[in-house]
Amino acid sequence: MPAKTMATHSAGVNVTIWRSAFITLILAGCWLACMAQQPLQNPSSVLPRCQVAENNSGNNAIQMLTPTDGVDFNPYLSRLLAAVKRAWYSTIPEEGRRGEKGKVVVQFKIRKDGTLADKEAKTVCTSGHPGLDDSAIGSIQKSAPFEHFPDGYDRDSVTLRFIFLYNLPMEKTTK
Repeated sequence: MPAKTMATHSAGVNVTIWRSAFITLILAGCWLACMAQQPLQNPSSVLPRCQVAENNSGNNAIQMLTPTDGVDFNPYLSRLLAAVKRAWYSTIPEEGRRGEKGKVVVQFKIRKDGTLADKEAKTVCTSGHPGLDDSAIGSIQKSAPFEHFPDGYDRDSVTLRFIFLYNLPMEKTTK
């Protein structure tokens, strides 16, 4: 290709690249402008929605996800469950008192000394109602610190999962 033709061809490619980049920036700017006008998404809408079993068979209200290593945690978990229930009953929002139904699953880690390991509990699945979800999380935080672990348990922490049912029948334990 002659030198003059090559320079013209090269200049044409540069113009095409700049044009493409300019159009991309305009489109990105339009997209950002549209997103700025959209209301912020509720964080609970990002979480999976809890499924409510119609046959009422399935989960306990509390599940220990960490191995017990042969230590009997039943008395410890019973006292912990009672403390969380007391806190939960005092934080149930108006929508829950009016009969709104929902299921919230919350997971959290407790250190050996009874403090929350991650400073807060995490919602595993949502009821779809922020007030119900916040009440469940709040009851865990309000109940902490918890008792120390039972004697003979050497792990530094345990992970627990709580299931909160709002205006739904208690699920039966299957063993």
